[in-house]
Amino acid sequence: KKLYWQLLDLRYNVTLDNDIFRVLHSSLPSSISSSTKIFSFKINFVPTKSGTYKTRILLYISHNNQTPYTYIELTGKLLMPNLIFSIRYLMFPPVPLDIESGGTVCVRTKGFEK
Repeated sequence: KKLYWQLLDLRYNVTLDNDIFRVLHSSLPSSISSSTKIFSFKINFVPTKSGTYKTRILLYISHNNQTPYTYIELTGKLLMPNLIFSIRYLMFPPVPLDIESGGTVCVRTKGFEK
């Protein structure tokens, strides 16, 4: 037996939470059979500024568009990149013309370590 299901009213690509989350309609199967235990679909997370974003997608089954069966809660977090320098400033002493002077600074990322 097939189970028919629907997320919101997905006749078109749907954007949620001011276009932060985008459900891609082309990735949604319209039904699943009893042999299918897991299915997947795509949601893009495209925030424009740092922060934590949350929204819910209502899930309807068996053509019942009045009462949602359950919901899928989405949470996304965007961290803005930070750089850490090993020293606060680099001071070069005065040198005669045509003499090279140099220094070394170590730059690391913060919050994006793998």
